[in-house]
Amino acid sequence: MTNDEDKHQEGSTLPLSEDLKRQDQLGGRSLRIIHLSDLHFGPEHQFGGVTTPQGDVFTRGGYPSLAKLIREDLRTVESGGRQIVCITGDLTQTTAIGQFRQAKQCCWDLCDGKDSLGPLAIVPGNHDVDWTQHEREPRIESWQTFLGQLRRTYVDLTDEATDAVVRTDLIDDYGVIIAEINSCSYVEQGTEDAERGAVTPNLLDALETQLDAVKSDERAASCVKVALVHHHPILIPELAEPGRGYEAILNSALLLQILGRHGFHLLLHGHKHVPFTFTEDSRSARERDVDEYPLFVVCGGSAGSQSLEHGCPNTYNIIDIKWLPGAKQYRCRVETRKLVQKRENGTELLPTRWHWTELSHDDRSFRPVHPYTSELPAWRDFDPALDDISLREKQYLENYCAVPTVSVRPSLNPGQAHEATVEIRYHPPKDGVPDAKIRSVRWSAGKRHDVFDLKEDLVADPGRHYRAAFDYYGSMLIQASVVWDNGHTAEMFIYAHVEEIDK
Repeated sequence: MTNDEDKHQEGSTLPLSEDLKRQDQLGGRSLRIIHLSDLHFGPEHQFGGVTTPQGDVFTRGGYPSLAKLIREDLRTVESGGRQIVCITGDLTQTTAIGQFRQAKQCCWDLCDGKDSLGPLAIVPGNHDVDWTQHEREPRIESWQTFLGQLRRTYVDLTDEATDAVVRTDLIDDYGVIIAEINSCSYVEQGTEDAERGAVTPNLLDALETQLDAVKSDERAASCVKVALVHHHPILIPELAEPGRGYEAILNSALLLQILGRHGFHLLLHGHKHVPFTFTEDSRSARERDVDEYPLFVVCGGSAGSQSLEHGCPNTYNIIDIKWLPGAKQYRCRVETRKLVQKRENGTELLPTRWHWTELSHDDRSFRPVHPYTSELPAWRDFDPALDDISLREKQYLENYCAVPTVSVRPSLNPGQAHEATVEIRYHPPKDGVPDAKIRSVRWSAGKRHDVFDLKEDLVADPGRHYRAAFDYYGSMLIQASVVWDNGHTAEMFIYAHVEEIDK
């Protein structure tokens, strides 16, 4: 997971120290999310034992638990600072008491005690409610009991408005606002609601009321905002299955509008057992108001089920997000980790040797829809009598048509705001430029920054881009000292600025 462009600073996953609070002021909000979904404790659970020919589950003598393997894997992944855990439903297979007991223990193993991975945010899945019941209250009774035991306090879910809970308890220590949204209250066997999720007007009203109240809190603008739900708010074509009908959330358009109006960055969900990432930034031509930035949707695969389709293994996500309130920009990196149960030749690994490895990652940066509001100046045609380009052309020759470029985006380092990625690019050859290759590039940006000495035999793409990345608090001038194989040298400069919203 580590490379030149994705460096993380060691940091505590426990409540913020004064040092981390200072870093927030200088470098925006940084948060790591461990995202699990569809654990499916019960007869189809992948961990904790093997189903025998007699139908019982044998659990002794080294079969790993899901929590144990997750913890072991996270020790191999570089720390991302503050961290929370989000589980987007289907912790059980059939709502049986024993299954909820196993799910509770798994949650405690991950998020309880001094070695906690961080606070837990959680929503139910369609397998966590009793879909044989015709009334809502008995349908969610088992989940209500489980949630109360998990949080060691009585939880009253009888009011439909409790299907939307906006959590502000993590603002001070973690800089995050979480919306836990239950899309499963009306899942009922033998009806149109058997497969789909639903968010009702009562739920949506409760959600918007709570979010309106949060707006008055001056801390809210600087917070990362994350929503959790189980069903798909958007059923993308790759996940539509013949004969299953519309499985996405009923009234999801209204839900997405609310999340957009209130500036949510992430929407996490599960349900299909196939991991996906995509953005929701659709705009109706009839609406004047446009959300400032897209909503990044992360669909979790199944961390624990044996019932997997589309050839996808068991997976979970490590999500790093950086939010820069002043520039209204954020960056989100999703690394999907897969469970390895076989050797490369296809033979089975011993359960004691199961492990996780990277399946894929998606690293995206988002900026406001309308970042620049000022009008552009008037232009005129080029005039040879007025516009001397000889110095510009001379610079091409002096640099052998090599030019430095910079791309600025939010940094995932908890202590820094921006990241400047620099590289050397080539302009098409011009007459008079020798046929020479770059042998080395030294990138430097002053005494507060590392120096990158990149030689042709040390870079992944020799003689091409010589890429490096600087984390920084403020604007800076970056220098590239370039040496060619014929002995020619050139000093080049490029400016990395701090992006802010035009007022």
